[in-house]
Amino acid sequence: MASLDAFLADLDDLNEEEDEGEEEEIIEEEDDDDGDIDMLAETGGGGAAGTSGLLASSRMASLMEKIEAYMVADAGDGVVAPPAAPQDDAGAVYALIVQCNEIAVDIDNEVEALAKHIRDDYAKRFPELESLIPNPLDFARVVLKIGNEADLTQVDLTGILPSATIMVVTVTSSTTIGTERAAVSERCEQVLALSDNKQRILAFVESKMAIVAPNVVAIVGAATAAKLVGAAGGMSKLAELPSTVVQILGSKKRALAGMSTSTQVTHSGCISQCDIILNTPPGLRPKVVRMVAGKVTLAARADAYQNSGDGSVGQKFRDEIEMRSAKLSEPPPPKDVRPLAVPPESSGKRRGGGRLRKMK
Repeated sequence: MASLDAFLADLDDLNEEEDEGEEEEIIEEEDDDDGDIDMLAETGGGGAAGTSGLLASSRMASLMEKIEAYMVADAGDGVVAPPAAPQDDAGAVYALIVQCNEIAVDIDNEVEALAKHIRDDYAKRFPELESLIPNPLDFARVVLKIGNEADLTQVDLTGILPSATIMVVTVTSSTTIGTERAAVSERCEQVLALSDNKQRILAFVESKMAIVAPNVVAIVGAATAAKLVGAAGGMSKLAELPSTVVQILGSKKRALAGMSTSTQVTHSGCISQCDIILNTPPGLRPKVVRMVAGKVTLAARADAYQNSGDGSVGQKFRDEIEMRSAKLSEPPPPKDVRPLAVPPESSGKRRGGGRLRKMK
């Protein structure tokens, strides 16, 4: 009996320990949920009230103030730069560009989140519009322009969409199944404001790219280099990517509305906008895009480790690309037209017959 009592006592202790462990797990899960809610509130990923978190944050305001200070100082029009502008040394500029790249990625994420809310809300009014305009910025501009207008023939979308897409949107609106009114103008204005801030950030990064990535700039130019660094999220992250990913970096889905795709470079992103690709014949652009992506990857690694601050490595790669591109553009050598050889005379006896007797 003593052994049975001891066994039952041990079993009760085990049950109590299991109950305590389950309570601790429940408390930890509640803490994690609270942390997720706090994070959503800070980043603005929740409902309508918190969608403007990044746009109204002090982080965005201070960064834009520093960028404005640098832009005013670089203008040099006799205007005294505000005290917020630090000394224009490589270390401070590089740190500011890193912050710009980080916030550019956050802007893209918040724009996508806002665009999803806009699509979901505006689907009550015009559900077919989402499939016609996949670009979130164009979608926000069109929704802000249309509003709750029933007759789209009275709305001028020129300058926002191509004429073919305008025609498709106008025809589709006449047969839409949506009837409810949608209030999404505030979110659309937030998307456009974030896009404007991103364009100013990229313009600043482009003006300072010769300091951060001289070798990449030597190959593709400052504008394309700034887009690549911004899309990758920083110089170090760009250096870690393989050439196949660099090739499609920054690519976006396009609404062609049934138009031809023969003039577009397939499987390529913003790297296809550099002057080397644009000056290449269309038939050779896929090959040259792959070459440029490979050399940009090597140049980015040289810039990330600061092995060549004067851009000599990038200039060497550019010369190799241009030489190879010129070689591919050359027409093939003409084939030598050689006369046929004299057939050998047959030395055997000829076969007799009526035809041979007539020849005699």
